[in-house]
Amino acid sequence: DVTGAATLSSTLSVAGVATMKDDIVMEETAASLTHTASSGTPGLTIKSTFGFVDVESVRFTDAKIGVNGDPDLLSLASGALTVTGTLDTTADIRVATNKFTVDASGNTAVEGTLGVTGVTTLSNTVTIAQDATLQANLKLESETAAITHTATTGG
Repeated sequence: DVTGAATLSSTLSVAGVATMKDDIVMEETAASLTHTASSGTPGLTIKSTFGFVDVESVRFTDAKIGVNGDPDLLSLASGALTVTGTLDTTADIRVATNKFTVDASGNTAVEGTLGVTGVTTLSNTVTIAQDATLQANLKLESETAAITHTATTGG
């Protein structure tokens, strides 16, 4: 039994479970924790029995990933990712490859039906490539509003 400090000048090999009752401090410039098992189903588990695990400023708690003060920004489940915070991106956003896309300039494409239940404001020209069905009145509010037919041939 060692009851005081001990200094080893070489490798410490422990054949059983090692229990540390305080922090582990590594002084190597580029220290690493390496798992070398190659038989069975190799894996490395870092877990906290009663709390969370912090890696740098990222917090892992059960299947949640976040930061100190907001530990569940991402929640993982089988086949699902839930984002509870703000999703900021400077690149394109794609859902199911091309079903709903927003490119980095803001252009949005919807492959299926776009259902809107609230008021919609369109601030520029609207182009409709197929028939349009209005289920209520068409209101023209400009004093010089006109409905214009521009086709050059009849049908």
